[in-house]
Amino acid sequence: MGVKACGYYETQTDSYYGHCGSTWVKIQVDIDWWPTDIKRCVPPGETHLGTTDEIDNAWAIEGTCG
Repeated sequence: MGVKACGYYETQTDSYYGHCGSTWVKIQVDIDWWPTDIKRCVPPGETHLGTTDEIDNAWAIEGTCG
């Protein structure tokens, strides 16, 4: 469960969210071409969100994951 960075980060082609905590977290994902952001739950570790052409940013938000 290696995490390259905590929070949102990008490589040349891909967007990731690195969650450094020990439980699931709810994040908000800013999709480049979508009129509204999406919310999703991610586990500890690294989660691939999409390409850098699709995703602009992501951050942790209040709320529980069920």
